[in-house]
Amino acid sequence: MQNNRLEAIGIEMIVEDLDRAVELFVDIIGLELLSRGPSALVVGEVAQIDAGAIVISVLCPAASGDGAVLSERSPRVSQLIFGSTGEDRTVEVFDRAVAAGLAVSDLQLGRFHVTPESAAGALGVPLALVTVPVADE
Repeated sequence: MQNNRLEAIGIEMIVEDLDRAVELFVDIIGLELLSRGPSALVVGEVAQIDAGAIVISVLCPAASGDGAVLSERSPRVSQLIFGSTGEDRTVEVFDRAVAAGLAVSDLQLGRFHVTPESAAGALGVPLALVTVPVADE
């Protein structure tokens, strides 16, 4: 990352069939499967796929189980993930989003997201805009 600039580093997709999604991205398109296993945030399984400049997270949420159950499980692109090596840059974006009246959730440790409902007003679709710190290479 250059000049602490905010850059797109990933997307998250919600799918009904993780096996088929992995088959499409890995076996057919030829991308590399980085990991696959239980999701750390919600009940379900997630695969991380290396797509070059970004990582594609493919989540197949479970309808029930121990832990947080995702209420809206319909297939969609659910998050666009941005990263910056400079905390001052993410703080600046957070402040601008709040000043613009967007609903923002502070996830601590330099992470936040603009809620899907808030972003839908500008994008026409509910999509969380997530910002995370990344290590300087």
